[in-house]
Amino acid sequence: MTDHIGPEPGDPSPANSPGSEEELAALLEEITSGLENLDRHHGTLLERVDGLDGSLSQILTYLKTRPGGPWFWKELEGLEAAELWGQLFEWVAWLERRYVQYLGQDRYGLRPCWYKHPLVVEHLTALMVSHAGAYRTAQSAPSAALFEWHERSLWPTLERIRDFWNKCTTHQHVDLAEKAHPLTFDEEDFETFVTDGTGIEGTLAATRAAEQKAKAGRAKKPAEKRTEPFVDQESGEIT
Repeated sequence: MTDHIGPEPGDPSPANSPGSEEELAALLEEITSGLENLDRHHGTLLERVDGLDGSLSQILTYLKTRPGGPWFWKELEGLEAAELWGQLFEWVAWLERRYVQYLGQDRYGLRPCWYKHPLVVEHLTALMVSHAGAYRTAQSAPSAALFEWHERSLWPTLERIRDFWNKCTTHQHVDLAEKAHPLTFDEEDFETFVTDGTGIEGTLAATRAAEQKAKAGRAKKPAEKRTEPFVDQESGEIT
């Protein structure tokens, strides 16, 4: 029987034997670094996907929005109107806590019945939308947007709605019917005005005719006689 010479099966050969501990440590560090890079890239990709998802949601919301925007009371009905009422109620409550309670009631005060006053509702809605535009728009650099909201939106609006309360107080609402003076529009007369040439086109034609008449009158007007003295350049005589 011949003795087996050489490495036994499964024994590591010199070519396949692992390297030194330093080499193994370097390899492990390289693998760890690669995994960390993958983890960072994975997080970045997730952020980008979330951003795209948010943008897509905004686009879909925009496409579903009624003409005039989601704050156009005239076009809102049912759930859309109820949703805006909820947003406005919460925002006005915040406005009261943050600003109005510290101001004089005579000049800037709100009334608990504000939602029963159409003019106040429209103005507060516009103020809320303006606030969202100033504070919720992504900005990476300082700007005057917040200051402009206070100076051009907040204070003028609070002063303006002071005239809309009728006789309402902080404890009692007075029906607006006492102050309202609705107009009755004659639709037939309006349609006639628009369609028979007396509307916009008729007004423009009359204006053009008046301008041409005035121009013709100026052209026919005789030149005024010269009353200033004339000095002869050669003789120096004044005539």
